Amino acid sequence: MNNVRLASFTSLSLKILGGVLLISSFVDYVVAAFPWLPLDNAWQINFTNQVVGRGINPLIGIVALLLGSWLDDNLGKSAKLRASITDGRFLSFIFSLVLGVIFLILIPIHLDNMQGIREQAIAQIEQETQQREQQVQQQYSQLQALAQNPEAKQQLEQQIQEIETALNSGQVPPQQIAEVEAQRQEFLNYQKFVNDPEALNARLEELQQNVVELQTKQRQEANRNVLQEIIPTSIRSLLLGIAYLIVGWFGIRNAWFNKTTPSQAPKPEAPADSE
Repeated sequence: MNNVRLASFTSLSLKILGGVLLISSFVDYVVAAFPWLPLDNAWQINFTNQVVGRGINPLIGIVALLLGSWLDDNLGKSAKLRASITDGRFLSFIFSLVLGVIFLILIPIHLDNMQGIREQAIAQIEQETQQREQQVQQQYSQLQALAQNPEAKQQLEQQIQEIETALNSGQVPPQQIAEVEAQRQEFLNYQKFVNDPEALNARLEELQQNVVELQTKQRQEANRNVLQEIIPTSIRSLLLGIAYLIVGWFGIRNAWFNKTTPSQAPKPEAPADSE
């Protein structure tokens, strides 16, 4: 008797667990879908992550319900599995099939959305790279024009001398010394490049190389971020889809097998031979 009561309590606990998991999962998915913007790529990505991230909960709920029904079946408290919408176990198998298809469909959708995110990031990187190249070329052109203008070179030298005089005489307030020193160093660099064309060309190549290296680094980072998002989500969605399909397919197949297989009545025992 104790074993029967324990089995009944276990069956009830499993059914409660399964029901709570299924209901809570449904609520989570409804909340994740709000606000409803199915045509927005960002919404699709967020919704996919939410669904896949919590995709194991409905599976545990379905399995818990089935285990509870199996215990009831062993105790003789439940009818035979039937392919009917009035049988909760059969509906659970259908629900499992539907979820399996959904998780498999989410994979190409997520891949397409993440590819769009990658293309946007690459386009932004290319735009920023063009701006940096233009700034480098503009700075180079200014230095070239300065090198070809004796009056501008003289004014630059005069500005450097004035800054050095102000620093040496203590006329610069203490809070502005760092800023003035930086300006002086910038003017000295200009003077170096103006007086040495080879140094100017080397500086141009260095800046251009820095732009290219930064572009390569940003592209690699964008690709890495996309892969870090695609791989785990796609793998989890694939595994969940397969698991749901297996549970649903075998359950429905057994239900139809039970429906099409006629029950066999027990054979009557042969009468005992009279001695």
